[in-house]
Amino acid sequence: YLGYHSSTLTLSEDHAYESHSIEGEDGGGGEDEEEEEEEERKKGMATCEVAVPGNTISSRAKRGRSIYKTFSNDKGNEKNKRKITSTLSSRLTPGTSWLYMNRHPVYCHSIPKIIAACLANVNCLIDENFQLLLDNNNDGSIVDTDNNCISHPNNENTKQHYCLYSGPLYDVKRDLLWILYDEGHLSDFPFALCELGDCEEHRTSSRGESWSRLDRSSPSPSLLPTANSAILTIEALYDKAIQVSRTQYNDGQVYPYCYAGHYHKDAGLLTNKGTSSSSKDEQNNVMIDIENENEYRLSLSVQFYAEASRVASGYIYEWGDSLQLTKVMAKLADYILDEIMTASPQPATATHSKSNNRRVARTWHDKNNAISTGTWVAAFYDSLLYWEEKTGCQFLPFLNVGDARSLGKMFSYFSVDVRRDIVNKLTSLPMAETTPVNSMQSTVETSSSSTTATTQSTSSSSTTQSTSSPSSLQFFTSPRSKRMGPNGMILNALRKEKVSIGDMELAIIVESCDGGRRSRRAR
Repeated sequence: YLGYHSSTLTLSEDHAYESHSIEGEDGGGGEDEEEEEEEERKKGMATCEVAVPGNTISSRAKRGRSIYKTFSNDKGNEKNKRKITSTLSSRLTPGTSWLYMNRHPVYCHSIPKIIAACLANVNCLIDENFQLLLDNNNDGSIVDTDNNCISHPNNENTKQHYCLYSGPLYDVKRDLLWILYDEGHLSDFPFALCELGDCEEHRTSSRGESWSRLDRSSPSPSLLPTANSAILTIEALYDKAIQVSRTQYNDGQVYPYCYAGHYHKDAGLLTNKGTSSSSKDEQNNVMIDIENENEYRLSLSVQFYAEASRVASGYIYEWGDSLQLTKVMAKLADYILDEIMTASPQPATATHSKSNNRRVARTWHDKNNAISTGTWVAAFYDSLLYWEEKTGCQFLPFLNVGDARSLGKMFSYFSVDVRRDIVNKLTSLPMAETTPVNSMQSTVETSSSSTTATTQSTSSSSTTQSTSSPSSLQFFTSPRSKRMGPNGMILNALRKEKVSIGDMELAIIVESCDGGRRSRRAR
């Protein structure tokens, strides 16, 4: 219909457009051919915008044009020209844009892969504000009711707003994705692999509970500390999605790290199923052991979130291009604050209902887990600070000192001795070590042992097993941002008894015209 013999659905993480071959095609001749960008010619592919939302003049003008025209100056509109030629937008190209995935999109060359894209985007959510009254003994995991899934926060409050999902729809989506997986149509599709893992988390099949071994045939190392070990298929799907993103898409995808982080976060919050508050001491000891064993998964979760922020920081920021990406980062900060750094107090009583609504700092059973988690929280924020510094302005509202997710308030949930140990880790990397551009792998230090003995779990639940272990904790050790440098004001503030990080500590240091340095606070 477009006049080309090879038209392909092309996907990034938040956008869809059309691609077609320009080799030997007659449809790309004439004046349009002269306007094709050199980069598109080199790849032998031309592009066409077909999914630009909005009904403004600017939006309508982009439809049917090459994606490169999205970033070019519009000679007929001087106001738009001045806007596009600003400092930020002039640097934004398909090679630096998240919306176009750094010129490494997913090409749906076959009909089954197009079907996989459709299935992966099926939303099984029925109601995100479903109200349910639970007793105090509920374990906080995903439960079934009337053949539907209810996913809710892991806390002990009796009244919560939950997410209600369609169980049967999840079953259909899961089974169809497995068929496409077995036929090899998901082998280079990270998002579809993640969605298959998500289906198995909500509606676990016998295949999801089976054991797999990590594939180490690819040159890119896994984030998981222990290699060549057996893991559950659910976790293996997330690991495979990350490896595919790294090896085939220039490590340009954020979502695979987010899915893996959510998986380990939920596992780290898991407590012993079926153990009531009135259990005997022996049973309570078992419950505590299992909780201790899973605690290290919280650190692993934040490590994946830190990798997601690292990928985000590799893109050029521009409001229209990065709006959804900044929302994802803000949501990850919410998860870190609400589910990892803090915990729910005991169930509210009639006399203390208001005071018990406040969340309290998490009690860490193992100090090493707290330190490791803290270094990866620092890594998460370090990449965001670096992203702002690279852009030249402060554009992330949740980094504002008045926000509950700000750096200072986040670290205030650690005790002073833990914070000082975290800072020591962040400043301990030998000068001879270097950090690769697109990986945190060589910026980590591995703990040789855990300070608290733990027992091995015998459960086969999908959220209790991992290749990682408390004895292989990793620590982030090499900040990239100037503001979190070894002699920076932020790390000095974290060493103090009371954390106080204000506008001065967050001010961006830029080079002035005379070669000196000046600070800039611009939002």
